[in-house]
Amino acid sequence: MSVPLQLPPPEPFDTQKEPHNLSARWAEWANRFKCFVTASGITDASQQREILLYVGGKQVAEAYAELTRPGKTLEELLDALKEYFKSRHNPVFVRYEFRHCTQQPGEAINAWVQRLFKAAEGCEFETQRDLIIRDQIVAGCQSDQLRRRLLQTPNIQLKEALQQARAFEAADLQSAVIEARKSESVNAMRRIEKPDRPERTRTKCIRCGESGHRTCEAARGKTCRNCNKVGHLAKACLSKPASSRKVHAIAEEQPSDQQQRDSDSSCEVFCLTPQRKRLPLVKADINGHATDLLIDSGASCNLMDSKTFKAIGGTADDLRESKQRVFPFGSSEPLTTLGKATLRTAVYDVSASISYIIVKETGTTIVGRETSEKLGILRIGPSNPSVCHLKDSGELHEPLSAALAAAATEADDQAMPQHERLSNIIKTFRQRFVGIGCVKDVEVGIHLQDGAVPVCHPPSRIPVHLREAAQRELDDQLQAGIIEKVTGPSEWVARIVVVPKSQPGQVRITQDLRDVNKFVVPEKQPIPTFEEVTDEMAGARYFTELDINKAFHQIRVREDSRHLLTFSTPKGLMRLTRLCMGFTSASEILQRVMTSVLGGLPGVRWVHDDIIIYASSIIEHNQRLAATLQRLEEHNITLNPAKCKFAVKEAKFLAMRLSEKGIQPTDEKVSAVKAFRAPKNASEVRSFLGLVAFVSRFIPALSDMAKPLRDLTRKDAPWSWGAAEETAFSAIKNSISARSTLAFFDKRRPTEVIVDASPTGLGAILSQQQPDGSLRPIAYASRALSAVETRYSQTEREALAVKFGCLRFRHYLSGSSGFRVVTDHKPLVHLFKPGSHPPPRIERMALSIQDLVFETMYRPGSTNPSDVLSRQIFPASAVSSAGATRDNHYINSIAEDSTPKGLALQQLKDATTRDGALQAAISALRGGKWDLREATLRSLHAVKQELSAADGILLRGQRIVVPEALQLTVLRLAHQGHQGAKKTQARLSAKVWWPGMAGQAQRMCNVCLPCQAASHQAEVPAAPLQATPLPPHAWHTLGIDFTGPVQNKHLLVIVDHFSRYPIVISMSAMTAEAVTKQLRKLFS
Repeated sequence: MSVPLQLPPPEPFDTQKEPHNLSARWAEWANRFKCFVTASGITDASQQREILLYVGGKQVAEAYAELTRPGKTLEELLDALKEYFKSRHNPVFVRYEFRHCTQQPGEAINAWVQRLFKAAEGCEFETQRDLIIRDQIVAGCQSDQLRRRLLQTPNIQLKEALQQARAFEAADLQSAVIEARKSESVNAMRRIEKPDRPERTRTKCIRCGESGHRTCEAARGKTCRNCNKVGHLAKACLSKPASSRKVHAIAEEQPSDQQQRDSDSSCEVFCLTPQRKRLPLVKADINGHATDLLIDSGASCNLMDSKTFKAIGGTADDLRESKQRVFPFGSSEPLTTLGKATLRTAVYDVSASISYIIVKETGTTIVGRETSEKLGILRIGPSNPSVCHLKDSGELHEPLSAALAAAATEADDQAMPQHERLSNIIKTFRQRFVGIGCVKDVEVGIHLQDGAVPVCHPPSRIPVHLREAAQRELDDQLQAGIIEKVTGPSEWVARIVVVPKSQPGQVRITQDLRDVNKFVVPEKQPIPTFEEVTDEMAGARYFTELDINKAFHQIRVREDSRHLLTFSTPKGLMRLTRLCMGFTSASEILQRVMTSVLGGLPGVRWVHDDIIIYASSIIEHNQRLAATLQRLEEHNITLNPAKCKFAVKEAKFLAMRLSEKGIQPTDEKVSAVKAFRAPKNASEVRSFLGLVAFVSRFIPALSDMAKPLRDLTRKDAPWSWGAAEETAFSAIKNSISARSTLAFFDKRRPTEVIVDASPTGLGAILSQQQPDGSLRPIAYASRALSAVETRYSQTEREALAVKFGCLRFRHYLSGSSGFRVVTDHKPLVHLFKPGSHPPPRIERMALSIQDLVFETMYRPGSTNPSDVLSRQIFPASAVSSAGATRDNHYINSIAEDSTPKGLALQQLKDATTRDGALQAAISALRGGKWDLREATLRSLHAVKQELSAADGILLRGQRIVVPEALQLTVLRLAHQGHQGAKKTQARLSAKVWWPGMAGQAQRMCNVCLPCQAASHQAEVPAAPLQATPLPPHAWHTLGIDFTGPVQNKHLLVIVDHFSRYPIVISMSAMTAEAVTKQLRKLFS
């Protein structure tokens, strides 16, 4: 018998990962899910579907919501989702990826083949799959030798190709092992031979260099020709020969006069045979014969082989004796030297007498560095050294020098190696701070919607005072390639917009592209939020701010889209070749480009043209800065040095101040709030509240005086600025301080979400425990309750605060192994536990955050800092959200479903409105104050955690609390059919409830004669069953009975009560005669 297993479900299906391979990944995930369902023993069809939607995650649930025919069974739902994901499949791109799936260096054949099969899953190769994979193996393998072997067999099959590839790989590995062992053996033999060498050499004299004695008087008073010292001969000299020289190419060097004097000197050459396709050869005239010369800048002598010497007319009489030795590179055996010869050599218009060493071995004629310079065929360094002179730190342009000087005061990197210091990194990449770059290999196109109507504007007139500066800017952009002249007709012509800059005599030129923007298909690119930018900055101490210089102008526009960017100028029609500021999708395109450029760099964040680098140490900072500048250099992106700051302790990014302490609002934002004048109308109130919203994350509490300001922004609200509004305005301004600091989020530290709810708002604080044990806030959040939410019970409002806090900080909490939710409402601890049965509204709230792993913890309100936030809430977005609307629909559907047949929902609402006890209970749920003097209220108070109010009706769980005026009517409806007290109570409990309901139903059925008849019981009940006593021995007492029929026959079963031994006899008839016959056989 199979036993269901408690297995972990598959991971949620991610539709964003590898979108080009979505269909294949879904098929693989679906198979894993079916295995999970089968192994878990889940057979109910509806349960299987619900588990699929839960395990699949949010993205699968969203896809399910878009299905028109999801089916009824698990298989039908899986097939429907398969077709849904298949619609997003792009086989063209998948095949492109397959064609680029080649074997990587060091990758095993089996691993590569597995990648090929996986890459081919979505290519729709069908029956051609094996042949195409075979072709890819032949074309993409790393080994050329393996490729030749596979091509030797015409139309080789995949199976055979894999066998040969695996055999080749195994043989290659085995051969490497054998060769390595042979190499070790040879090296061991050489090491053994080394100690024998001194034994073959006799003792030499330290004076004359001859063997057989240690010293002598032969060198007394004589001078060594090698080192010019007195007391020994050159043969015994231990100093390195002064004329020892090496030839660093195929060259045989031209000896100088000193070399001619030193007959014992030696030269070294790499080889003598030229490779003419690679070596620098020049035509020369030697003794009237055309000869090729090889230039070698590292050689100090000139060489010529005997064959060439004879070809140019040289004879033995022309040779002089030479004892100079020439060694091939890496060889201990010198070349055979025949002598020296001085030959007249002419190259171009330069002629000189050159001395050559003539060798017996065959090779090319080589001239060394000295001779090459004399003949004018070799120059070391540029012809004009001043042109290529590298600038030192003093020659960096002024903005970059100023930024580097400011960084030097905070970046203590003098103890680091020179090449890792900040100053050296900036000098190395100083070209990144010059001019306007152009991103390599990036061209963007502009796509218009169908039906786009071209618009051609007349030229705009430039003011006379700006005309000269505008013309200079146009000339600069034309020279830089940012714009180009239009020579033909153009359907689209935009106006030029000239904006003066703060610097005198400078302007900014933009284009009015609103007509084009109306028809552009916008590009969607996610822009990171401030939370995403700073979520990994915990522990950072050094920051660098980088600003891309005219970022839009560094992205090239495709040729076929440039006509859309035509604009009129005083110099005629021009069109942009790069992106510009006024284009609707420019920011999204820039973000996409920067993501492709900087993606994967640790400690680097960017939003549009602003880049920030952060690190915990100066060493780590310099490494990250160098990697970032290297990446920018690879893509030819330049920076604006005037806006860059390096290795600072406090940086500004996205209008926030970032430092080791955490996050603070900038002085400009705080000053803007404090300098805001008193509003004169509702529009100015909205502007003020929007400005405060930008820094609301730093405000631990906003005064409840904000409510008068919020009321002024309501629709049709009369304008009235009085003392209450002035007090609220001043309190909000005074609550903001530049000293407010929030800590960076650190995913390694324990996290708490502290929540609270008041009758008018919700509050939440995200905080983390610091190394010293203290709690520091990461962010504050609060919001006002909507008109519907203010009518929730206190328990529902507290649960809504939990939902609000978890969803508001989901970016920090999702995927966490666990965090704590702290509340001052103790019943929530039980309601959010697994297995609890909360009221339907709270159940809906719990479902919305079921993917988060957290523990609910109680903490009294006096120690709960979010208690202030909920009561002094920020007046933002008081409208009901879509989630709250769905919650209300869900509650209303429960109320309608729980309405007894024969009654209308409106009847229940009207009766509830007139019922004083239920109205008091609804008010108590909202305010939290219960009057327990009445018995009915005491009964309702006992189950208050299960009560909720919805649209004028009181619910206990998913059952309606019936008002007293309708209780008898509901009893009679449930009593129809006279099925007795138990079934009447069961019918009531399914939909309704009120205090004492079961007793009333029991009393009604007790006085009902039909109910008594239906539920009549015998006056003398049957005696209870008792166990049979154990017989004293076997076959003392037997139990006999028939069972069946089985296959048209009856089974006579006989059991011995002592041994429990059974005997089964198959019989066609159950007559006494047939039974007696069988028993006689048994007992005989």
